[in-house]
Amino acid sequence: MAAGRTVTGLWALLPLLILHAQGCRRATKKDCPVYRQARRVAPWPGDVVVARVNGRPILASEVRHRASQGGLTAAEAAEQLIDDELAVQEAERLGLHQEPAVVEAGKRAAIYKLLAETFEKSYTPDSVPDSELRRIYDRESPRWFKRPELRRFGHAYLTRPWSKRGRRWYLDMEKDRVLKRIMQNFQELVARKRPRSWEAFSALATDFDQGNQHLALGKGLQAHRDLRRPFADALFALEHPGDISGVIETRPWYHVAYLIEVIPRKSISFPQAKEEIRAKLFPHAQKKAFTRWVKRLERQCTIRARPEHLPVGESATGPAPEGTR
Repeated sequence: MAAGRTVTGLWALLPLLILHAQGCRRATKKDCPVYRQARRVAPWPGDVVVARVNGRPILASEVRHRASQGGLTAAEAAEQLIDDELAVQEAERLGLHQEPAVVEAGKRAAIYKLLAETFEKSYTPDSVPDSELRRIYDRESPRWFKRPELRRFGHAYLTRPWSKRGRRWYLDMEKDRVLKRIMQNFQELVARKRPRSWEAFSALATDFDQGNQHLALGKGLQAHRDLRRPFADALFALEHPGDISGVIETRPWYHVAYLIEVIPRKSISFPQAKEEIRAKLFPHAQKKAFTRWVKRLERQCTIRARPEHLPVGESATGPAPEGTR
């Protein structure tokens, strides 16, 4: 992964590494891994000096990199690098290289390069152990990898006239017969109209008004085992999207179901699912590994924190130091 293109989410942890680098300045440079890693960046083998600006070299590798990035010829890239070096030296002459914003940008660029050259190369998707992938597979199998056939459906329904007297529930048989007949009339209507979509079915249900009874509507996505009989049996007896059930009588309601979609059962083995799990798990695992990596760096450096100097109250959110705005 190129510098500046680490997986999104790692950069939220960059303040940890910046703090670490600041703490390392209090340690002996040769003992601090941040300085050691920074000093490993060297010209390519066989690199040569193309030009010098007040004694500072412009290397062939720099020209090659600038040309490839900008679609330039070697001569154009070298001219740009010379102009850049002249500008840098003038900024240094004016002391601008010590401005907080410039120092902060330099730290971040160094960290991006450090991550690209070390952490990102050492921690790749293959670094996630199979035991962790297996744990995720076993946990998520019922939902994602081994699940039964599902039915996406909608239904129109009427609530049956149950009432409670004391500790017992009673059904008003006369009203119940009327409601059942109304539901049968609606089922006959949709059987004649044969709506080709759930929207058309629900429009018929919304417009249907008989005996001052208004149909309620609902939708779901369920396996057979997640629904109660006889509704489950009637729904799963439908074969094709657009099929309509007869009147389904359950204890609380009368229903007419509409099949929207059949989602086939899924059975994916662990070897088949492993790489998919790895791809989804890697960003989270990489963040955890990054935190461990920073902690390991901290143990190799001297960091002396002064929490009593932390800004509080208004000063904590006050204006930024000059040069950082």
